[in-house]
Amino acid sequence: MKERLQKDHYRLFLASPGDVKPERDAVVEVVNSFNQNNKKNHIDVIRWENYSTPNLGRPQQVIFENTSFHKTDIFVGIFWARIGSPTGKINPETNEEYISGTLEELSAAVKLLLCGKIKVGRFMLYFCTRPVPQNEANQFILVNKLRKDIENNKSILFKTYESTENFKYEFSQHLNFYLNPGIKSNLTHTNFGRNAYKTCNREFEVSQFLSCFETSCSDYGNKPQFYFINGDIKECHSSFIDRLMDIELKNYVQQNMKMKQASIISQLVYWPQIEGTSVERQSVLVNNLFKTLSPSSYVIKKSAMELIRLPNITKNPLVVIQHNISISEWDKYDESLLKWYIETYWGEVKSFEDVPLFIIFFNIKYSEIASKRKFKIFRWNNNSLQKKKNQISIFQQSIEDKCNCLNELKSVKRIDVEQWVDQNIKAVDLDRQNIIRSIFHNQSNAICMAELEVKLQEIIKIYSIKENPLW
Repeated sequence: MKERLQKDHYRLFLASPGDVKPERDAVVEVVNSFNQNNKKNHIDVIRWENYSTPNLGRPQQVIFENTSFHKTDIFVGIFWARIGSPTGKINPETNEEYISGTLEELSAAVKLLLCGKIKVGRFMLYFCTRPVPQNEANQFILVNKLRKDIENNKSILFKTYESTENFKYEFSQHLNFYLNPGIKSNLTHTNFGRNAYKTCNREFEVSQFLSCFETSCSDYGNKPQFYFINGDIKECHSSFIDRLMDIELKNYVQQNMKMKQASIISQLVYWPQIEGTSVERQSVLVNNLFKTLSPSSYVIKKSAMELIRLPNITKNPLVVIQHNISISEWDKYDESLLKWYIETYWGEVKSFEDVPLFIIFFNIKYSEIASKRKFKIFRWNNNSLQKKKNQISIFQQSIEDKCNCLNELKSVKRIDVEQWVDQNIKAVDLDRQNIIRSIFHNQSNAICMAELEVKLQEIIKIYSIKENPLW
């Protein structure tokens, strides 16, 4: 959940080496436009070159002092080919000298955030993916190491971009989304329409997905991508994926694939559980893929390469496949089937320019019912359910280099719903209070997503007529 700020003025500290001046100028341009079109919030961009007056002391420390770094509200870091120059200070965590001022600033911002001195719970960190000049090869090794360390530690979410214009678009979206979601971006705006009820909460999971998605696209082109989504059956895995397709993936197709109309295929393909050996389940799964994605096609060799080149598939830039997997029926055959499916079946698909990008979601669903086999119903106790979760977690960790695992979907808190109502419903304060009471009945501070979506749809119907809502 993104923290909602209560003040009108914000200090944005801009950190980067000197090779991304166009992006630094783009930050100022976007912020100036934001300030001109926003009556409630104002942002001051803190650039070291505007605050570094001659003074005694270590240069980086002078920058910290002159910019009042400890008062930073938003931290924006940008990297391309260069990491920067050493600052003369020892990093207490590594016992080595900081290799650049930007890294020292990044490290200092993380520490301020963790100890609560920076009140904003978000960093905006970007890596440029355009070709690197040959004379910066040694510097780029250090940049790449930083990015890999962040990926491995999973400590900070970041975005990648290909050009200054691409960066300008991404940064504008993030800034408007973060500080004032109700304000339209000057570059583009997503109209949620009747799908607004799917946009409550899940912001961290969306950011986590986008970070993994863009990193995979940058590193592996359009090779298939795999994601685990764990959560109770009532937390609406499919609605979360619908939201990704309708907003984030559609925007990606329009911006990066240069397509005005984003055509995305989405299909739920049955995952074979309960019956059969691993080999038998392989056959059933492949047949289900072809029957679901192209029921009229007749293919003898049902390989992944044949699948991605089916006529009704190749005309689309992106294909989303969902598999629902019940934790109650999880067994050793599911593990071997998943490994075969990811590593062997889809492993033959390389990165091609003329085929769509496949994104495959494994929706791991928890349920109160432990088993329905042999016409009998057994229910979980807490220990048994946790044991199953641990088994799946161990398996997911064993293939984390090939498949991304997003945060477990949890129930939605009252404060998240209050924020959604503020952002999406035009109503007087009394109406807002009545809306919240109608959702929670003053009995709980959390609600499952399935129940919440039903109630939000009812609210949208009422207030779309009564209050002329934002969308």
